[in-house]
Amino acid sequence: MDSPISIHEINNNIFGLNKFTGEILQFDSLLEAEVFQNGMKVVPITQEVLTDDIDSVTLTIELNYVCNLSCVYCYQADKGSRCEISQSIIDMIIDYASSVYNKCSFKKLFLRFIGGEPLLSMNKLFYCYEKFCVFCHDRNIVLYVHLDTNGTIAMTELICRIPNIDIFVCLSLPDDHNNMRSGSFECILRNLEEVSTLSSESITLRYNISHNNINDFEKFLIFIREMLPNIKSVLTARIDDYYCKSCFTNNISTRDFAIWNSTIGINLLIKHGFPIYHCTKSGVKRCQGYAPYSCKIHSDGMVTVCDAMPHKQADVHIETMIENPSILELVYPSIKTYSPFSDSDCSRCNNLVQCGGKLFCRDNREACDYQDNYVERLFVETFLRHYLNGESHYFINMLR
Repeated sequence: MDSPISIHEINNNIFGLNKFTGEILQFDSLLEAEVFQNGMKVVPITQEVLTDDIDSVTLTIELNYVCNLSCVYCYQADKGSRCEISQSIIDMIIDYASSVYNKCSFKKLFLRFIGGEPLLSMNKLFYCYEKFCVFCHDRNIVLYVHLDTNGTIAMTELICRIPNIDIFVCLSLPDDHNNMRSGSFECILRNLEEVSTLSSESITLRYNISHNNINDFEKFLIFIREMLPNIKSVLTARIDDYYCKSCFTNNISTRDFAIWNSTIGINLLIKHGFPIYHCTKSGVKRCQGYAPYSCKIHSDGMVTVCDAMPHKQADVHIETMIENPSILELVYPSIKTYSPFSDSDCSRCNNLVQCGGKLFCRDNREACDYQDNYVERLFVETFLRHYLNGESHYFINMLR
């Protein structure tokens, strides 16, 4: 088995990535690096390196399953019979969180509001948030709030009432955006101009990459600097046609996107003064689906393990989970009882800390390929080049 130390030579400088700790090491010579690399022994990784999901719970709450746009690539094309979440279901979610707290006394709660378009149900969002504020205050729990919105609905009141919220909005240049997202560019731009003057830290723009717009990314960054100068964060993501291949086919492969995202994408973001949030990891962070009590509550109260599991696979209602908060382990045992630390492949794998373990939502769950968004070697070498140029401060979360 290979060493957990990967060696990188950049401009005659020798570095190493410790995949167990996420640390970047610098060596005086290639020989010194190779001696260190060969001296690192592979041992089973234990749960002590697990982060985030031991003392935290993530609840993804689908406020509705309706939308005022018809984006061509959206996986929610079939709205079915679900509509807006009811107040009684929100109350059940609070009761479920209380039952979970009585079992494990978690310290952090992540609320993720989605739709449809969640801001079409703004009153329900405020009701849910205010209930959870009281819940968390009474138990000394730190509350984090995340919202995915298409940006067509004014967000001023939202920012004023939930000042700590993180809002993600998709945007690209006008022609591409209007072609993909129902001609909504001007409306979204007006709303972003207004809200970014109130709280620039709350807004993150997501540029969804496809073969139609990958070569326009720098033009987009220049446009944002000119038109939305208060925006501080831009993330890139590949438009995933996994759910809706009949609606849209992305000719940029997952691998090609990961290569671009690890090199050109980073270089352009730094060139125009935007931070990089991706980093090498210092502890195993499993996906939400495996965390014991984290789940997605659909607008009709049915529950799945996370956003990757469709509603049609939901086999339990939130009301049932109040009395038995561990019922997800019975309903989805191959997911909720899975641990990479008891997996013979994962526990001895050098990549476990960086990977997080197998994902149930992959077509081939046994496949060991965690580099869907970034190619590890390319990302590390891009970081090192910027480090040598005195630009490592752009990499917000890197250990260095």
